[in-house]
Amino acid sequence: MGPSVIGIEFHEAFDLLAEIGIFFLVFEAGLEIHEYTNVSFGKSLKLTVISAVICFIFGFALGLVLGELGLISEKIILASLLLGTIMMSASVGEIIPMVKSSHYLRERFASFLIPAVIILDAITLFIISLIVQLDKSYLWLIFFLCATTAIILAILVILPRVASHFFSREKRKQKEADFKFVLAVLIGIIGIGELIGIHGILIAFLVGMTLGQHIPDDKTYHKLQGLGHGFFIPMFFIILGMEMDITVFYRESTGIILTASLLITLVSARFLGGFIFSKMEHLKPMDGITIGAILLPKVSAALAASAIAFQAKIIDEPLFNAVVVMTIITALGAPLLVQSFHFEERAKPILFNHTVIVGYGRTSAKLTHLLDQYNKDIAVIDSSIKKIEYLRREGINAILGNGASEEILGKADIQHAKAAIVTVPDEHELFLVACRIKKLNPKCYIIVKIHSMRLLDKCKDRNIFDHFIWPEKLGSDEIIKHLMEKKEIIF
Repeated sequence: MGPSVIGIEFHEAFDLLAEIGIFFLVFEAGLEIHEYTNVSFGKSLKLTVISAVICFIFGFALGLVLGELGLISEKIILASLLLGTIMMSASVGEIIPMVKSSHYLRERFASFLIPAVIILDAITLFIISLIVQLDKSYLWLIFFLCATTAIILAILVILPRVASHFFSREKRKQKEADFKFVLAVLIGIIGIGELIGIHGILIAFLVGMTLGQHIPDDKTYHKLQGLGHGFFIPMFFIILGMEMDITVFYRESTGIILTASLLITLVSARFLGGFIFSKMEHLKPMDGITIGAILLPKVSAALAASAIAFQAKIIDEPLFNAVVVMTIITALGAPLLVQSFHFEERAKPILFNHTVIVGYGRTSAKLTHLLDQYNKDIAVIDSSIKKIEYLRREGINAILGNGASEEILGKADIQHAKAAIVTVPDEHELFLVACRIKKLNPKCYIIVKIHSMRLLDKCKDRNIFDHFIWPEKLGSDEIIKHLMEKKEIIF
């Protein structure tokens, strides 16, 4: 759709939507960090240091070699420093969705990979921000460093206390007060950072990580997810694709040599860093290669660094085009490379005549443990890694994912189940789950927990359940029954 193919031009306002989209993407990644009970910022920092040092050295050395070969015409040292910085960078917008889309990657690597990706991008963008400030006075540079430190400390030290006080107030709040508070804090702090020159990616992640521990209910969290994933994050990817110019592949004769050099250097550095990290953490060598492949994509930070350097005449157009081509190839190729590894979860025995429970909430939690006490075979599906880890520690067969996915239902051996209990709170998701179960196993006895007449009628029309539970109706019926029994006292 972009100018390089179909020729559709879009207004500059779309850039703002894309920028908000990547802020929401990183912010929601920060919100979800607290779900990982085994999250290790120490491990994230170790991966960041190893990957950053190796990639910077490889990038800087490549710049010197290209300078000696005459492929970099001027400012060889600055260009080499820039290449080192670009090699360090990651791509938040590409890597986080790639990790979260794979249940294997999410369970095994997300707890330390996502923070590491944020840190790598933040370091890169901070260096770029610092470079931009270098042409200003020393007083402004000192102010920039002090202000950056102050904002980070405010987010990590002051914001938790403010959030805890706000969310725990006993005084009645206005409607949507929690949702408005989170948005106001996010937009306000990002705005302050942008005025100083700090890129919003770092701020958005830190704010999300801080507020994620204090948001009191899932309602606010789901609204934030809906706003981000329903509009701003898709807009980011759409506009990112429209802005990619594929004509850079054939614009310069030296482009192929420069692009190949960048790609070989990047792949070597990432795989070496991942391998060294896997050895230090006693992981399998394949895990190290996987980590290296996941960290290959470079989009936002790399493009920002190269654009700034090109405008400042630190690099010339052939090298700039080569960096752009590298970002396109890594953005498109890395997910395919990771998928080609064909990850599979550890082998497990196939279940027969068991009960599948979709959604691990208050009702189904009690039910799960009662069935387990009676030694009944069960499989629980839930999208919260925290709950799944808890169930697995209790020795219960638990599958991480969305119950509306046929792949996830297959992992719970739904085709062999004798009963399925669906208790997810979202009405649309519950409807989809019941439909998928009926499709995969028509003989399965399906019980659903509903909360409205509209959903009940919808499910009855499709004949997708055998029995339903309506907690609110049962409760009100019981109260009415009690009132009628005691009418001589109450009436």
